Amino acid sequence: MAIADNMPNDRPGDMARRIADLERAVRELRAARNLDQGTITPAAGMGIRAGDFNGTDFANPGTVGNYFGGDGMVINQAYFRPGSVSNDALTNPVIPDTASVRATNFAVSGGAFALLGTVAKDVPAGFSQLLVTASGWLFARNPNTTGGVDGTGTDAMYCFVRVTGSDGNSDSTAYGQGISGFGGFTTATSGVSALKTGLTGSVTLQIWGGTSVQSFATNAQNSATLSATLLWLR
Repeated sequence: MAIADNMPNDRPGDMARRIADLERAVRELRAARNLDQGTITPAAGMGIRAGDFNGTDFANPGTVGNYFGGDGMVINQAYFRPGSVSNDALTNPVIPDTASVRATNFAVSGGAFALLGTVAKDVPAGFSQLLVTASGWLFARNPNTTGGVDGTGTDAMYCFVRVTGSDGNSDSTAYGQGISGFGGFTTATSGVSALKTGLTGSVTLQIWGGTSVQSFATNAQNSATLSATLLWLR
């Protein structure tokens, strides 16, 4: 019967040498493994660690080297393909949002501020913080021909935006613009940027307006606009 090519021959000592070679290879694999000239050694739970890894655990991850442990600890500088990590998988996911409101054909309160427009936004489930930037514009005509600051109806008009939540109020600075009588017109603007925390339920954004001395009568051209960009955070 012919002997297969892959069977060891019967020369004296050949089998012993083969066994010795296998034993030596196993010892080397147990001691260290080489990948692309980089030495790696066994890690906890059937994992591996780079020879230069100088960390010890989650609290002390070290500064160099890589660790891929079967204990769940992975320490390295990772690169993720774009879109491979979902927003929900992040410790601090972000939900982008916007809010706006516009009011027209109203009177402008004299000597005090009055609410001109409001919009409410529900706080998303699982979120409690809001980074908000809001701007407001108030345009109005002044029909007054007497009174005001100079007897001819001249006045100052102001507006501000407000963001309210369970943690209280955040008011922007109220900026005013001078406006003459006899149908004069102008636009007052204001804005606010704030980080709101401890939120529950809903958040309300508002625009307020008023004049320094006298009210302005209702006019179809009077308008107030609030526009905001919202970033919900956990």
